Amino acid sequence: MKINLIFIFLMITILPIFGGPILRISDNLELNKISDHCYIHISYQDLKNAPHFPANGLVYIIKNKAFIVDTPWTNKLTELLINYLQDSLHMSVEGVIPTHWHADCMGGLEAVHKMGIKSYAYQLTAEICKEKSLPVPQITFNDSLLIGPENELLLKYLGPGHTEDNMVVYIPSEKILFAGCMAKALGWNSLGFTGDANIPEWPKTLRKVLIAFPDAKIVIPGHGNYGGLDILEHTLTLFP
Repeated sequence: MKINLIFIFLMITILPIFGGPILRISDNLELNKISDHCYIHISYQDLKNAPHFPANGLVYIIKNKAFIVDTPWTNKLTELLINYLQDSLHMSVEGVIPTHWHADCMGGLEAVHKMGIKSYAYQLTAEICKEKSLPVPQITFNDSLLIGPENELLLKYLGPGHTEDNMVVYIPSEKILFAGCMAKALGWNSLGFTGDANIPEWPKTLRKVLIAFPDAKIVIPGHGNYGGLDILEHTLTLFP
């Protein structure tokens, strides 16, 4: 993902991630517990006009098994996260789910595959990765896919937005929706980087997400604070 707006850096400095106690794994990687089974992983990368810029991912833990939605920015940070889950939390990492092809979602996918962990993604994500000579997700789907020991995670594609391939992940038992970069935190006053976006279809997709997951209590954007469905409604107000 490319960032070239100074306002984003300013926004991040005044709007820290909120939630439960922060587990600081390194200077560039944190875990924020938001429920009995879920953490937000927050990784930081130095970008143009936005040093130490955070990106959100999700860790869902059930029966000593962990599933990671979006990798941290880099292979090194991804290895650090997986090793922490395995060695400190004593979890077996069963799968990783990049929600679109940008580096803030799958910058660590090479490390995931080298560690023998399965990856899941929307079919178009795999096709784009092949075209761009990026690591390619292993297991793909066309509309939706249920994964987990008891199919707890719903992977769903509802249309283009921030990218053509952006999808969402919903955990019904937790009422947690990972909306990723198609959703903008309440502090944002811009759509951010739109170089790969489908602007006309983006708001249509957001409305489909709102209809598909009306029971979501926690909505996690790709960057910045999580909230409720108001995050999706706020994002709709950012379109001209």
